[in-house]
Amino acid sequence: VGGVTGANLLPKFRNTEVNFNEAKYNAVCWTDRSDIEWTDVQYDTYGGQASWHPGNYGHQSSARKITLVFLHALEEALALWEEKVAEEGNPLDGKYWHLHEEEAQIREAL
Repeated sequence: VGGVTGANLLPKFRNTEVNFNEAKYNAVCWTDRSDIEWTDVQYDTYGGQASWHPGNYGHQSSARKITLVFLHALEEALALWEEKVAEEGNPLDGKYWHLHEEEAQIREAL
């Protein structure tokens, strides 16, 4: 969002390759903290990390991609709104709303 393209990315992230088999579960049971002394055994991984499951890394990656699609669409919509309100005044004319034609048909049918 905001004009971020491949050319603008930091070089270390431009050609990043992730081995999803190694990184698909990128979480741990416990994060070390200086204010707590934990006496129980803490395992390197937590239960439920099945080989067939895509893992939380896959879910997080997919969610971020979908979020970016929505953020780009929102950015375009707000830019169009700002442009048309500046040209034609406020409130924004109904022809710019996605249900404008359907709304007219529904009103005529009543």
